[in-house]
Amino acid sequence: MDEDQERRYYKASHSMQAAIGVLMQREWKGTPSDAKHLRTGINSAMAEHGSLARLLIKKGIIDEHEYFEAVIEGAEMEADLMAQYAIKTLGLPPDTKFI
Repeated sequence: MDEDQERRYYKASHSMQAAIGVLMQREWKGTPSDAKHLRTGINSAMAEHGSLARLLIKKGIIDEHEYFEAVIEGAEMEADLMAQYAIKTLGLPPDTKFI
């Protein structure tokens, strides 16, 4: 991952985290057990994704730079989706930024 990719990825990840944090503070009604199940699902998805990416790179189907670019683009799209969802759900001003 080059420096620009790293900057974009961390910016998008932080934006997602900020929007989700605001939603959870205002909306979360789950139990600690619910959080455990969510965390298990996240870890499983991460393991599966990483395994697939390593296999595709090993087989020469994609290279590492292409992989990171796709991951970053996905993170940026998810950050935008989470921001719009939080704005709509919580009735926040449309120009609210999650940084």
